[in-house]
Amino acid sequence: MKLGVKRVAFDGILTGLALVSYILESLLPQIFLPVPGVKIGISNIFTLVAVAATGFPDAIIIIVVRTVLGSLICGTMAALPYSLTAGVVATTLSYLLYRVIPNGKISIVAVSVAGAVAHNLTQNLIFCRVSQTKEAAGYFPILAGVGVISGIITGLLAFLILKTIPDSTWEAVRGRRRT
Repeated sequence: MKLGVKRVAFDGILTGLALVSYILESLLPQIFLPVPGVKIGISNIFTLVAVAATGFPDAIIIIVVRTVLGSLICGTMAALPYSLTAGVVATTLSYLLYRVIPNGKISIVAVSVAGAVAHNLTQNLIFCRVSQTKEAAGYFPILAGVGVISGIITGLLAFLILKTIPDSTWEAVRGRRRT
């Protein structure tokens, strides 16, 4: 895969924005979301933009770099296996939904909701496996509900970004119109 300079720069900008938003969100007090360990996932906006605008390889690069650097900076390396695996699963599902379902038949908001729920399910399943505590699966309905809410929020914000940036910018980044 050969990436042009503009596309590498664009991916760098999306990764930087994702990392900054991840760090800022980690500083918010838990009072905003009273469910332990739950975040909205604002940084996922930029992964969704990559899914829609540049494609799967770019989105995976962004999610991996943001997750690893975010864990290093925020001191959450113990959560890295959970976050990284769930991020890759959610990004893969998001890409498949966005690209496999005919254009215009699924919104970026619906893709975001599916990705957020998949992310939470994956993290919960990994925790159940690692801790050998199948009772922790009872936490999934709460995580799914939060995933729907956070998916709607991040999906709407990604939609606004995608609609705000002119098509000429997408053409310059990709070398062709986004599909």
